[in-house]
Amino acid sequence: TVRRGGTATIRASVRPTRSQTALVSIEVYRGRDQIFQRYFDQAALRRGHPRTFRVRWTVPADLAPGGYDVRIGVFGPGFEGLRAWNPHAAALRVR
Repeated sequence: TVRRGGTATIRASVRPTRSQTALVSIEVYRGRDQIFQRYFDQAALRRGHPRTFRVRWTVPADLAPGGYDVRIGVFGPGFEGLRAWNPHAAALRVR
């Protein structure tokens, strides 16, 4: 739970099945609407070694209260092709 105008820290752990360079995207949605996105391009991922990405989201003071979903995507560098997608990585409640 985070208050409007507050800050949420979102951590995403990625465990690749093969070594690769990728773009890791952390996104917050309400329904189909993307509210926030931060991504890490050219991230070096090593097979079997989890890597954690951390972002801070300053929740807009005028954002509607309610439930929001955190979604994690792994793409090729520069958003070149989707490699993995987790549409239910976490849930946030804004109040």
